[in-house]
Amino acid sequence: MRGHGMGEDNLICKYTKQGDTLRVVKSMLGTSMAVYYKITSEGLEANDGTVLLNPAKFSADKAMKAFLRGGRETTTIALLNEAIRLNPKLASAYSMRGTTRTTMGDYDGAIADFDRAIEFDPKQPNGYYGRGHAKSRKGDRDGAIADFNRAFDLDPPRGSSYLVRGSAKSQMGDHDGAIAECDRYIEGNPKGFLGYCVRGRAKSKKGDQDGAIADFDHALKLHPEFYPAYCDRSKAYMEKGDYERAIQDCSRAIELDENKSYAYNRRGWAYCKKRDYDRAWADVKKCRELGGKVEAEFLAELTTASGRTE
Repeated sequence: MRGHGMGEDNLICKYTKQGDTLRVVKSMLGTSMAVYYKITSEGLEANDGTVLLNPAKFSADKAMKAFLRGGRETTTIALLNEAIRLNPKLASAYSMRGTTRTTMGDYDGAIADFDRAIEFDPKQPNGYYGRGHAKSRKGDRDGAIADFNRAFDLDPPRGSSYLVRGSAKSQMGDHDGAIAECDRYIEGNPKGFLGYCVRGRAKSKKGDQDGAIADFDHALKLHPEFYPAYCDRSKAYMEKGDYERAIQDCSRAIELDENKSYAYNRRGWAYCKKRDYDRAWADVKKCRELGGKVEAEFLAELTTASGRTE
């Protein structure tokens, strides 16, 4: 189960079964970082071998189902509250709850949870990664960078904090700095598809749509079912005025996960640009049904161009 995208649901993509192990990806840091998990007989196990939710104390089964349903932050919070009740010093549960609170926009609550995670396991970098991301969302750049640097000190081999720092810098408008951080990550992890995704987003924000598309192309060669890359690439195509390719990418993202409201929002806008107003309004309706937000600029453009309100 996975993630990257917070604010929307936590499910990024499902991995295929390998033997009797279901591999899923759960985003720890929004669009910037990911932690890999597998479901084992021992519970929900992180890639570092830590069992996050041991069935002896807490139902990993229920947690897994909550994650795989996607976007059920309140359910996830309730499950993690129970895990913490059963084991008040379970650092990983505080980290996961902090991540979920970040997706909900509760940055102060998230930071408090990551504080507890760090208190109970000060050598685990995930607490610093998560807290840094929450701080960056609050606009505390110095605090965020300090946490990312601390995480990097604890976890230099993976170099994951390059991605986190890169994402934070891009969020704060330092796109050149973000690209430089991603370059460092990719140098040490040439097959790490997330590095190309984060760098592609920074290039797109900087206005380099061709460079962004090249990065998203590379990411999708490494991971063809990573639907956020299709959504990101569709945005770059939109900026270039290539609405047909934008529609194709959004449609592919929807094929991979039909519950992603923002894919309908962007596809609807591309349909609007092509003057296919019926399909545009259909995507607006679907986006809203999924609880997503239709961008105000898009809605105004569609209303004016189509002469309709629905």
